[in-house]
Amino acid sequence: MGHAKRLHREPLPDDVASALLASPLLEGVPAGERLRNLRGQLVETVKAIRESLASNPVAEIVATATAKRIGRRGAAAIVVDDNGAVMLEVRYDDNGDKRAWHSNLPSLDDLRETAKGLGIDIASLGRSKRKLAEAIKKATG
Repeated sequence: MGHAKRLHREPLPDDVASALLASPLLEGVPAGERLRNLRGQLVETVKAIRESLASNPVAEIVATATAKRIGRRGAAAIVVDDNGAVMLEVRYDDNGDKRAWHSNLPSLDDLRETAKGLGIDIASLGRSKRKLAEAIKKATG
């Protein structure tokens, strides 16, 4: 049975949200509409904004930068909830790994075993997979 996915949401600052949502879809909305009409408009607008944000590369850049600024390392995205709030959403995968990327290098244990087999002194290399891989590459020519 898998673990529940973790999710973090945080409201974006108003100036960032306004800049992202400055589009013709939001201009000219009558202020005096009744609540039921506003709700219908909200549903339609949120749907259109979600579609727009999904294909907007700037939203992806803003999400990544905002997540980094607040110290979150999962897969970041800008989302609009059903009430129209613009949020930063950070998802973490099932195994608890918070990184949005994964190394292409073998595991640290595998690298250490290979280095030991080649007679490489790994004491000065620490836990750096990159340094271990470079030492192995240098030793194997």
